[in-house]
Amino acid sequence: MSAGRFASAIGRLHQVAHRRLSDSVGDFHPQVGAPVEGLNLQVNRDLVYEGPDGRFVADQVGITWLVSDLTTAVRGDTFVIGSERFLVDKIISADGHAITAATTPL
Repeated sequence: MSAGRFASAIGRLHQVAHRRLSDSVGDFHPQVGAPVEGLNLQVNRDLVYEGPDGRFVADQVGITWLVSDLTTAVRGDTFVIGSERFLVDKIISADGHAITAATTPL
C-alpha cells in the first residue's frame, strides 16, 4: 500500500471512530470569525492529563473534534453544547486528525 493510500485509510479510520465515539453535537464560537455549528464532539468530563509533576485530575472538561470539521481553537474561544458553555483554555492533544482542548465550564 502506498503512503498516500495508507494516510487516506488512517484518515477514514479516524473519521469513523470519532463519529462512533462522539457523544455530543455542539457549536463553536471563535473570538473572531463566524461560528461553526453542528460539530460532532467527544466530551470528557473526567479529564486527566499529565502536568509538570505527573498526572493530575483537572476540574476541566476535555472536548475532542476532527481537524476536518474545525482546524483549531485558541484560548478564549467557546464551545456550546445544549445549554452548557465551555471556554477553551489550551490545546492538549493534536495528532493531525483530531484535536483535544482542555476547557472550563462557564
